[in-house]
Amino acid sequence: MTSRCHLPLLIVTCCLTAGCVDGPFSQLAEWNPWYTQQWQKDEERGPTYHRRCEELQLLQSQATQLSPKEQAQYIDQLTRLVRDDSNPAIRAEATRTLSMFTNPAILPGMRMATTDSDPFVRIAACRVWGKIGGAEALQSLADRVTKDEVLDVRIRAATELGNFQDPAAVEALGTALNDHDPALQYQAMQSLKSCTGRDYGNNVASWREFVAGRTPPESTPSLAERMRAYF
Repeated sequence: MTSRCHLPLLIVTCCLTAGCVDGPFSQLAEWNPWYTQQWQKDEERGPTYHRRCEELQLLQSQATQLSPKEQAQYIDQLTRLVRDDSNPAIRAEATRTLSMFTNPAILPGMRMATTDSDPFVRIAACRVWGKIGGAEALQSLADRVTKDEVLDVRIRAATELGNFQDPAAVEALGTALNDHDPALQYQAMQSLKSCTGRDYGNNVASWREFVAGRTPPESTPSLAERMRAYF
């Protein structure tokens, strides 16, 4: 009998070729009895999107309990999901699942996710890079901040760069300060506070001076800011 611990590998393997029931309102479908019945029928032909996500999440919870051989099998299957699956939500979930393995074999899948055609997957990749750290993670996030065409991806990359106390992170965040979008500028300043320990508030000009190598005076918190910190 197949144990529950080994069940996800079977499902992940099936996920490579299985169809699914999804769409822009897929998350609302579970409240509709008709869709629930459809899922039950679809399960007879193969795992649905709903079931596939559940199995990937199960695998996430069990990853640390697996043997090295089992981990290698799962990582291979997850990498193929990131590469081949037609559903970006599944590719993103597979990317998040890769982060559960402390094994350099996850890197090929992570590289594919980082340059995926769908921004939802690239955002998932940014979150994972911020979690696993390291030189490649830093470079990948810096590339997304400076090169990605989608604002939400650049913001997420800027957020994760706050975890890196490295001059390369400061340089990439300095590029974000020059973006025309105020949301990205704001996140760049928050991340610069985290990775440098300096505080120039929300003064873009002062942060630009700092990134350029100068030392402008740090900001003095306003009375309202001091009161918020007190309470």
